[in-house]
Amino acid sequence: MLKRLKFEITIDASKEKVWKFLWEPTSYSQWTGSFCVGSYYETSSLALGNRIHFLTPNGEGMYSNISGLITNSYMEFTHLGNIVAFKEQPIDVSNEEYWENAKEIYELKEKDAVTHLSVFVDVIDKYERTMNEMFPKALHELKRIVEH
Repeated sequence: MLKRLKFEITIDASKEKVWKFLWEPTSYSQWTGSFCVGSYYETSSLALGNRIHFLTPNGEGMYSNISGLITNSYMEFTHLGNIVAFKEQPIDVSNEEYWENAKEIYELKEKDAVTHLSVFVDVIDKYERTMNEMFPKALHELKRIVEH
């Protein structure tokens, strides 16, 4: 059963600047290092409908589709399955870790040159504690690199 978690942070910068630091590959690896040092993504482009791989340096991760996109305002990923040794794994609905169609959503709203970022993450019970510990750290790292 999926549970939706919400994380929020206010960043003293325009939403265009926050968006850039969220998704530019070098800064993405920096702020997501809170989850795993060296994390990165691969996709042909950040465009609606495209497949994206979220990876650790050793080739573990997940694959998703970009299911919602409004540049500088909204990004939605629909997670499809796991990646092992850099290869997409078949979806196994009988697996206790089955989380196909879980969403990860980023919403940016700006007022007076300050951006409020809300992140919504669907998780299974097993990962709730980890996400509650790691996502705030990641967002604080994002805030630090955007504001400095």
